[in-house]
Amino acid sequence: MKNLFKKILVGCLVLVSVFVFGGCGKKEKKVVSIIQYVSASALDDAKDGIIEGLKSKGFVDGENVEIVIYNPQAKADALAQMCETAVKKSDLIFAIATPVAQALVNELDKQGAKVPVLFTAVTDPVASNIISDAKKPGGLISGTSDINPVSDQVNLLKEINASAKKLGFIYTAGENNSVIQLNMAKEAASKIGVEVVDKACTNSTDLEQVVTSLINAGIDALYVPTDNDVASQMSLLASLCNQAKVITICGEEGLVKDGGTLTVGSVNYLELGKMTGVMGAEVLNGKDVGTMPVQYFSSTEYKVNKETIREFGLAVPEAIINKSK
Repeated sequence: MKNLFKKILVGCLVLVSVFVFGGCGKKEKKVVSIIQYVSASALDDAKDGIIEGLKSKGFVDGENVEIVIYNPQAKADALAQMCETAVKKSDLIFAIATPVAQALVNELDKQGAKVPVLFTAVTDPVASNIISDAKKPGGLISGTSDINPVSDQVNLLKEINASAKKLGFIYTAGENNSVIQLNMAKEAASKIGVEVVDKACTNSTDLEQVVTSLINAGIDALYVPTDNDVASQMSLLASLCNQAKVITICGEEGLVKDGGTLTVGSVNYLELGKMTGVMGAEVLNGKDVGTMPVQYFSSTEYKVNKETIREFGLAVPEAIINKSK
């Protein structure tokens, strides 16, 4: 009887060990959400960069993390719902573009949640009321900024045409980051004796009308900021400008790839995304996101769309074309 009892006891202990230690050995994947505001080349690159950045530090989708991607296509109701779901289900959230980061700030407060958030493709996170200090964010949010050298880009106008007097500027009225760039452009333009003629789109659907209006206003070139709604329609914008032989000075190189004319010192969104992904890996490894300063991408390179210039006969000096790699 005693031997039988011992056998039963040993068997029970073995089963307990299997459940306890076996359960401990099996780790659940952490859920990482990426909320991308709208489909556009720059934001697509940022998303891909985030995933690459995570992978470079050992966090691979389907292996030790589960990556869930959301895209509300710039629709406010869909964005709010996706933010609510992501905050409830995620261990870490990436916010691609200013409207997403702003919506997540509100949702975290609404739910009283403690989910860390890393933003990217945000021009000025302080002015946009996402964080209060870029060097010491505190709280649950930090990330990478896509602030572009607007002044250098505006100055391209005089490199292209020393007698130029009018620079067009198109943007979406609801995008805070675009308004920030507009103010920067006006300040830079005033220093070189150039008038900024600005017109806002209500959304991407009236872009053609706004671009046509700017062209008819006699602008010497059109500045295209890092505006999400405008970027999503860049191919159309570029087509209209190219046919009218109006040069487009772009806020980032992805806009040049989509038919724009040129830029300088622009952000590479794939690399910016990678920077953000590496920050995310540090958070997943236990680092406090609030101690992580906002990071910035820096470049002085010229990017010129040589094919477009030659196809449409755009008046860009060879000296500038030759600066492009």
